[in-house]
Amino acid sequence: ALSKSVPTELGKLTKVADEFLLAGNFFTGAIPSQLGQMSSLSKHFQAMANLLSSTIPTQLGGLEKLDESFLIHQNRLSGTMPTQLGGFTSLKSYFSAGANGLTGTVPSEFGLMTSLNSTAFWVGSNSLEGTLPTQLGQWSSVRTHFWVEDNQLSGAVPTELGRWSAFKTNLRLYNNSFCDDVPSEIAALSTLSSLFGDSTATQGNSFGTGCCQLSGTCAPSFVPTTIQSPTQSPTRFHTKAPSFAPTTTQPPTQSPTQSPTNATGNTLPLVDSGYDSLLDYGGQDYTGTIPTEFGLLTGATGLYLSDNSLTGTLPTELGNMASLDDFFAIEDQVGAGLITGELPTEFGKLAKLTQQFTVSRLALSKSVPTELGKLTKVADEFLLAGNFFTGAIPSQLGQMSSLSKHFQ
Repeated sequence: ALSKSVPTELGKLTKVADEFLLAGNFFTGAIPSQLGQMSSLSKHFQAMANLLSSTIPTQLGGLEKLDESFLIHQNRLSGTMPTQLGGFTSLKSYFSAGANGLTGTVPSEFGLMTSLNSTAFWVGSNSLEGTLPTQLGQWSSVRTHFWVEDNQLSGAVPTELGRWSAFKTNLRLYNNSFCDDVPSEIAALSTLSSLFGDSTATQGNSFGTGCCQLSGTCAPSFVPTTIQSPTQSPTRFHTKAPSFAPTTTQPPTQSPTQSPTNATGNTLPLVDSGYDSLLDYGGQDYTGTIPTEFGLLTGATGLYLSDNSLTGTLPTELGNMASLDDFFAIEDQVGAGLITGELPTEFGKLAKLTQQFTVSRLALSKSVPTELGKLTKVADEFLLAGNFFTGAIPSQLGQMSSLSKHFQ
């Protein structure tokens, strides 16, 4: 719970090579430009979830050896994103500047970050404008998480994004001003149904309406007497969030009975019991408890409830979601700790999970269930951090031999 400004003197830590972490405090003021002098830093720079303000120093582009994460999301930063950050050419996992007050465009120089491949890129929930750079099509290895939602981006989605042949899921474009049709190059991706389908990954845009119609620049012979809004409104797309930043999932083939988009702090909406895709209600400021009815969704493939204001306990019924094969994530990025009680032993039945199991930064207590050792297919992240667990670390967790990234 540290506060006030980040000392400029920290820029003298020029030999720090692995991690520089200031996350989850109450720091105010600007990010010191002197931190850009830490040119030996090669893995993690994390200053997210603070109260930092002012602009992003261009000098941070000097951290060009970073190969894991650059996280400055959930602050009060303003101004434009420096083009110098495009020099993070070795960055693989996380670039996150979402949930700030950033303006301007997405720099075309970001196309140089061609090493991005896993839980990758979040600049959503800002005030960015302009078009998406075609240079982003150079990210040939990117596999999941491209989040630019809740901005003021416009124009056509670049056809070059269709080059992302390895991309699987978590494409968030909603609540911008994109127009024209979804490019056929993106439609050609084998995972299109998990990107769009009947979801609302595209909600709040003008897909299906020509960009020239919106700008009034169409040739006269093509100008309709009445500009029609799309005849069908997409229903929404679902995704997951990370341990250090945004993370992974699969979108829905059926839309929920209500849109997950929540601007007023409503409770979590329910979906039909036959729902068979990813449930992503992350970062929507939902309140109230987690419905026990979610346990009836035995065909759902992923559950992401992070970054909300949920209360109560974790329903044991969630252990009945035996088809979850992507991720299970409930993480409070700001550490409010509103979910209490025990971690249900029933969660050991989620044995199909392959990417992530996260119950982090909550206020769970008592022992860690030995049954979690049955999650032997989890490969990316197993996160129990920031709770009040007591007792021993279960020896059974050593059975998770597929885990290759994070044990926290």
